[in-house]
Amino acid sequence: MDTGHTGQSMISSHNVTNNINAPQPPKGLCLEKLGNSSYIHMVAHPDGSNRVFVCNQKGKIWLAVVPDVGSSQSLMIDESDPFLDLSDQVQFGPETGLMSMAFHPNFTMNGRFFVAFNCDKFQQPGCEGRCSCNTDVGCDPSKVESLQESYPCQFHIAIAEFTANGTTSSSKLSWKGHANSVEVRRIFTMGLPFEAYHVCHIIFGPADGYLYFMTGEASNVNDPYNFAQKKKSLLGKILRLDVDNIPSAKDISRLGLWGNYSIPKDNPFATDIDYEPEIWALGFSNPWRCSFDSEKPSRFICGDIGKDQYEEINLIKKGGNYGWRVYEGPYTTHPSYAPGGCSQD
Repeated sequence: MDTGHTGQSMISSHNVTNNINAPQPPKGLCLEKLGNSSYIHMVAHPDGSNRVFVCNQKGKIWLAVVPDVGSSQSLMIDESDPFLDLSDQVQFGPETGLMSMAFHPNFTMNGRFFVAFNCDKFQQPGCEGRCSCNTDVGCDPSKVESLQESYPCQFHIAIAEFTANGTTSSSKLSWKGHANSVEVRRIFTMGLPFEAYHVCHIIFGPADGYLYFMTGEASNVNDPYNFAQKKKSLLGKILRLDVDNIPSAKDISRLGLWGNYSIPKDNPFATDIDYEPEIWALGFSNPWRCSFDSEKPSRFICGDIGKDQYEEINLIKKGGNYGWRVYEGPYTTHPSYAPGGCSQD
């Protein structure tokens, strides 16, 4: 497990914490098949019941019931009756679509939840974020060579807020199993230079209540612009956002934010003008799926998809640098993968 490195020491040293020995499988672990459909994300119902929400990449979310362990029954779900259908707002493709959802910590009282997805600015209204390929990070959209049939920053990563039907009161939400299809607000929108390796995973921190947003370096091959290491890029990062204190439109413009959120004051780079203040950790290739330890909520663990040789499981630390594109697992990447050098920390 890589615990990450911070600052220039990570770049200049080969002392990388890693464990490449084959682990012993945990005792008593049993894998049980629950269904046959293809879902990209599943999250437990916040009420603690045996119900879960499942998402598919095309833009639909369903409520399902998990059968008892050992019952040999399948996931109980009615796919003709989705909890929320965003298929007309989502750009579906091999690497794009609806990617994840997360419930506000007080969902059972306020009904708020959030969905992360991809959209096409030429097809879906509201898909109009700034381009992540810009002069601040040494990237010119007109010179980006895409392997797909799309323009740089045609596709975006987005987070939108929705509510479940019901009433908010001192008692639990009176909820009938469907969401309001009208978006409350667009939390975040950012154009992608390439379609691949962009993640788009969201999760709330159980201890702090902030929204953590995982982004990949969004390249066609080996992060050619070194986005993951660049301080002014939000790609190849874990971001930490406050979605409860929404700033005014004037403040959003003044602060250069990417949507309707504010910056937690204890973010590691909140007051460092060299960094984007949203950044919680950096140096990721494609941090696909993260989780907080239910027994120890301060323990934050993420997988990171490698390019050629290694996949990583990282213990995420505040302000940590996890090495890509300088390192893949324990090894330094080939010099040809880093045409811009490793001057960024």
